[in-house]
Amino acid sequence: MSRIRKNHDERLTEILDAAEKLFATKSYDLTTVNDILEVVGIGKGTFYHYFKSKEEVMEAVLDRLTALIVEKIVIVADDSTLSAHDKMKQMLLYLNIDDEDNRTIIEELNNPSNAKMHEKSMYKINETVSPILAKVVEEGIAEGVYQTDYPLETIEGLIILSHYMVDTAMPLLDFDRIVSRARALVRMIELSLGAQAGSFAFLLEGFDNQN
Repeated sequence: MSRIRKNHDERLTEILDAAEKLFATKSYDLTTVNDILEVVGIGKGTFYHYFKSKEEVMEAVLDRLTALIVEKIVIVADDSTLSAHDKMKQMLLYLNIDDEDNRTIIEELNNPSNAKMHEKSMYKINETVSPILAKVVEEGIAEGVYQTDYPLETIEGLIILSHYMVDTAMPLLDFDRIVSRARALVRMIELSLGAQAGSFAFLLEGFDNQN
């Protein structure tokens, strides 16, 4: 029985969908190229037409996730009807990627066993998102709600700090300790941006709802 031929984009999407599910359920380290081939139902020749290695697949999966985030926050950043702080609020909530479609893979990224994917995802998000957030910080400075001499560097540092204080720590710490770190992080954000105390408390809503 001959294989079903599919166009390039359709086959690429199938490979990425299969890899993403496997990375989320089996972990990146334990997933093999053969696992991906079996799920998609293709041979190695077809796979290597698209990717040279499993790591290239991971890069593509992370690029796709990052593109979804960027697409959402750019719309907010370009909305002239919103104040800088309202933009920042919506954009940071989008960065949580807390929707049903992406929750499983994001939880897997935060798993200590998937450190390699987590590091790469943090780098990609920081590299692509920081300049967009920094532009909004500059708007906030002009509006008088933020005060910092280093908008881009401050945002870059805060993204890295949030990953290590909260995201990476979640599987390792008890809930009370995570909440304590989250509250400290929110205060650090406010101080770093020169924002009013309590103005970033919205980031704690998810934690408070679990009490």
